[in-house]
Formats: sequence, C-alpha cells, structure tokens
Amino acid sequence: MKSAGTSRRSRGVMVRGVFGLVAIAAGVFAVGAARADVYQYSVGRGANYTQTSSAAPGAAFAWGLLATVVAEEPIVSAGLSFDRPPVVSYELLEGNPNSWYYSSPYYATEAEFLQEFPATTYTLSADLGAGPALGDVFLPADDYMAEIPYFDGTTFDRLHSYDTALAFAGTVNGFTMPAGAEFGLAIVNLVDATPATIWSVELAPGETDFEIPAGLLMPDSEYSIGVTYYSWATIEDAGFGAATAIVQFSRGTGLYFTTLGASCGGCIADLNCDGLVDFADYLEFLNFYDAEDPRVDFNHDGLVDFADYLEFLNYYDAGC
Repeated sequence: MKSAGTSRRSRGVMVRGVFGLVAIAAGVFAVGAARADVYQYSVGRGANYTQTSSAAPGAAFAWGLLATVVAEEPIVSAGLSFDRPPVVSYELLEGNPNSWYYSSPYYATEAEFLQEFPATTYTLSADLGAGPALGDVFLPADDYMAEIPYFDGTTFDRLHSYDTALAFAGTVNGFTMPAGAEFGLAIVNLVDATPATIWSVELAPGETDFEIPAGLLMPDSEYSIGVTYYSWATIEDAGFGAATAIVQFSRGTGLYFTTLGASCGGCIADLNCDGLVDFADYLEFLNFYDAEDPRVDFNHDGLVDFADYLEFLNYYDAGC
C-alpha cells in the first residue's frame, strides 16, 4: 500500500467507524419507544487503526468523540457542553429530524484527544419546541475493549489476491467485553470507491468468522474493508425526564485491497488465460503451489496444500 494515500483513506475509515455508533444506538435502543420527548442520548469515544500487513496494527491514527440525542418527535435544536475547564459548548447537527449528533475533530494522539475531551460529565440539551431539556452522563477516559481489531490469519494476504467469482471466508481476531460494558457488537463492512457500504455483517464479540458472497465485488477494483468493535453501557431514566443514557467505546480498523482481474472466461483451471486448459496450466499450478500463492487456495481455508491440488484436478478435468 502506498503511504501517500494512507492518511486520506484512513480518515474515511474513521468517519465510518464513528458514525456506526449512531446506527447502533438508534437501532438497538429505539425499539418500542413511543413518547414525544427525548428517549435516548449518548456520548462515546472511538479509536481507529489502519492494517498494512497480516499483523495486528500498532498505535491508533485517529481518536474522536461522538454525541447523539434521539427523540420521537423532530428536534428544533440541540447542544453539548462540559467543563474542561472552562465550560465549552458545541451545537449538534441534524442527522435526521429526530436524531441529532456532534462529531468531534480527529486527534492524532490520545493525549491530545483527552486534553480537549476529558473524563468528565457531559450535558446534552435538546429543544423540541417547548424549550431546552437536559441530560447528563459521565464519560470515562478509557473503557475500551483490550483488543485492537484486525483481519487475522491469512485473511489480509488473501484479500489482496481475491477472485471475486468465489466466496471469501475470512476471520477477525474477536474481542472480550470490557468490565463496565453491558452490550457488545462487531461489524465487518465493505466499502467501494464511492464511498458507499455495499455489504456488512454483525458478529458477537467472540465471533470471528465471516464470508463475503461470491460475485459481490468487481474484478480488478479497489475496495476497503473494516472491522469495528463496539461496547456500551446504559443508564435508565438518566435525564430528559426518563431517557436512557448510553456510554459507548469503539475501536475500528480498516484496510484497502484490489481484487484480481477477471477470471479467464470464468474458467478456473485456465491459470495462464490462453483459453485452454492443458499441461501449461498444470505447470502454472505447480508454480503457484510451490510458492503457496493464495491464488490456488481453491477451498479458501487459508492454506495451500494437497486439498487444493485435488480441487485443481477437478477443475482441470472439467476443462472450460
């Protein structure tokens, strides 16, 4: 991967990771709400990473804060304030009429981030037309899960030689819930160059396996894939009368990869793309096999071994 594009692209991963908190909060806790006032508000911290090899990432490249307030009826205005000191205030933006948010700038180090957004009590305000109401929640400096998310095993290498005509079985490392959390979730999502999410899957904290469907991606195209681990705790009847307060923490990791070019007319055994399946393809297979090239990991188990040799023979016998 070229280092020149890392910061620009990495920031895109940060945006998707942070805004995922909004979707989780609204999707999980809004179910069944039937009151006109604010019924949920949240403040959360997120750390984001870039994966450039099969190893786990090191330090986060960006840290940020997200606050949300959600009501059954449209919100007129909303804000966030806290004592740094001094007391500072920010206006929330309209995500949709009933859900407003504040997303902080991104900080290159956790120390810079905590200086601007310390461990303290955060106050959210919302006006639904009858004047502002308030809700408080204490946000600690660190209640992150211990694990930094990443695509483990052979997943990173195989993504960089992915034949899109086949399903892709990958793994992430999984995480354990931090002591103060009640709920946890992992999301793996694929993003195209638009950028737009074209596929995602939710996993339980300890769940590690995912599969990208065959034919979903285009050959010879660049995509990003990310995995974000979320945990959150709730406080019932915390503010705004009887709203639920949510404290959220997340770690997200993203990487970029380019899929293989189109297969030779859909003929898997035509490894040299000359339109024939013959002894030349058998020799090409042996070269890939000796190099443990993931292009001949036909059963997608992360290994190039005798099982793949048998699989190739089936394709070879079938011809084109």
